[in-house]
Amino acid sequence: MLITALFGEISQVANSKIIPQLEKVNGVASLSSTELFEENVVVKLNQDKIDSINDKVLEHVDNELSKTQNELNNAEAQIKQGKATLEKQTKEQSEKIADGTIAIENGKEQISNAKNQIEFTQTELSLAKTVLEGTLDLITNEQSSIKTKITELESKENLDSLAQAEIDGLKKSLELVENTKKENISKLAQLNSNIDQITTAKTELDSKKSELEEQEKQLEIAKTTMAVELSKASSVLATSEKELEKGKQEFESARDAAYKNASLDGIITQNMISNILIAENFEMPAGTLETENDKISVKVGEKFSNIDDVKNLTIFSFDIDGLENVTLEQLADIYFSDNSGEIYSKVNGNNAVLVTFQKQSTASTATVSKDIKKAFDEI
Repeated sequence: MLITALFGEISQVANSKIIPQLEKVNGVASLSSTELFEENVVVKLNQDKIDSINDKVLEHVDNELSKTQNELNNAEAQIKQGKATLEKQTKEQSEKIADGTIAIENGKEQISNAKNQIEFTQTELSLAKTVLEGTLDLITNEQSSIKTKITELESKENLDSLAQAEIDGLKKSLELVENTKKENISKLAQLNSNIDQITTAKTELDSKKSELEEQEKQLEIAKTTMAVELSKASSVLATSEKELEKGKQEFESARDAAYKNASLDGIITQNMISNILIAENFEMPAGTLETENDKISVKVGEKFSNIDDVKNLTIFSFDIDGLENVTLEQLADIYFSDNSGEIYSKVNGNNAVLVTFQKQSTASTATVSKDIKKAFDEI
């Protein structure tokens, strides 16, 4: 059956009114139409658009890689700074320990010299004390002897002038001896005081020597602790340096892979776009739904309803500002194209659409034909 109308309008009328109405006729199993005016959406990849998206993706990759490179550079700078600090601290601590060792050795030497001097002085004082005590003993004996002679002379009766002169001389000698004894007693007291001071000084020197020996022990502990801590720090830096080198090597490999994987070259092809469009523009008949007064065709899937659906179809999604959803329009030129130059069915010189019916096997041909004619009359 031929249906004629103005060019293009016939297809719209056939699709929207005639064919849906004819599909409802009892006994009609299926129908097909040819020579329909069709407008197709043309999708043509645009390399300039693809390059523009590619440039943005690669720029983002550059920025991310630059951040990683900066992190590696900062880590390398920190390791260098750590090594420099460790070297400086090692030198400073070694110098402090060396200075401390020298100071302790000097202190020990000074204490030893002072102790030797004290012991020498102590020996001299002890010797002087012994001599002074011996002298005092002699003076005491002399004093006692003079007193005895004076007593003996004074006990005699009728002392003559010579005896009296002797007594007076003895008394003067006794006075001199007693004064000398007092002086020596005073000297002995001073000697004892000096000896006590020397003894105290010697005790203080022994105490200082003990302090120095303790400081020497602490210094040895500090040397051991410093060696352990510096060894730990050196080990940490060495491990960090190895990890950094490993990270740099992995970064080099990752950078090459990132550029390769980020590039859209060779990924976006006409075949890929075609497969996506086929998948998104899927629609399939699923039979009919008959009611008391009507018959409705059932379909699954959903085709594109307009060209904007095609343009806004998301092809890629990136975690990049401005490229969260890359649409087909950003990759290709999209426009309408029709088949007006290929339509050749004519009726009385006018464009026409050919509709072919297939009746159900159990239906009467005459009845179905009559119902189809009736449907056309109603249309």
